[in-house]
Parts: sequence; C-alpha cells; structure tokens
Amino acid sequence: YVETRKDYSVARSAARALMKVGRIEPGNEAKRMIGEDIIEGLCAVIRGDWIDDNVDGADTTRKWFGAAEDSINALFSFASEPDFHASEMIKSMSMSTFSEDETSPLRLARFLFVL
Repeated sequence: YVETRKDYSVARSAARALMKVGRIEPGNEAKRMIGEDIIEGLCAVIRGDWIDDNVDGADTTRKWFGAAEDSINALFSFASEPDFHASEMIKSMSMSTFSEDETSPLRLARFLFVL
C-alpha cells in the first residue's frame, strides 16, 4: 500500500511505531526473518526508491524528508547492525546519484540528507 501509493505519511508513522519496538535481538529466527523485510522496507524509504524525479518532482521529495528522517531513526533503533545497512544505503545512493552525466538536484538533495 505504502509503496504503490507513495504514501510517505504512512511510512513515517510505521517508522515511528518501529522505534517503540526496539532492537532485534539475536536468537529469535522468526523475528529476525521478519525484521529483515522490515529493514529492507526502511532502507527503500530512506533511499527514495519510490521517487521518479522526472514524474514526482519536488513535492514528493519534500514529503520524503520527514519519512526518511523517521526511517533512519527507526533503522538505528530497530536493526541489530544499523551501521552496515547505513553504509550499504550510502553506497547505493552514491552510485545512483552520480552515475548519470547530469545529476538530478532532487536526488542530490536526498543523498546529502542521508549522508
């Protein structure tokens, strides 16, 4: 629902709820597997995977900032290895931001915000 509708207010609320859950502790395999899917969803929000700069524009990026901030906070309170996920996101965002001849100002803004 959140991804198909690009509903960053729902993503933001979900991230805030995850901050209340706390860190995934090792040893619980079921919780770890579910946690991996949740962490990938947080990372997708943080990377701005749902944003097409040619279609969505600045309004969507403005909505993204709040959701990304809460998703970053949730990642660091929920994931057992947040530094690993953060470094992977930064690498991925760096490659997508600077791989084209002309860098999108909106994509650059999102990259610098996460960095």
